Amino acid sequence: MLFACNGGCPKNRTDLTPDGEAGLNHLCKGYKAFFTHIDQPMRIMAGLLRQRRPAAGIMKIYHGKEKP
Repeated sequence: MLFACNGGCPKNRTDLTPDGEAGLNHLCKGYKAFFTHIDQPMRIMAGLLRQRRPAAGIMKIYHGKEKP
């Protein structure tokens, strides 16, 4: 998730990495969960925009009324 947070603010780097290294941002787990959750819908919306369609079309796709 480094692409999204760039390591975060130094004041939030209070946790240890799995191998015991200091400096892990305590928000990393939350960032990872969030960006994993939104990955597929964001990719679909990007595809819609590339097709010059409104990104809001994601709602119809997710409600099964339209195919991407």
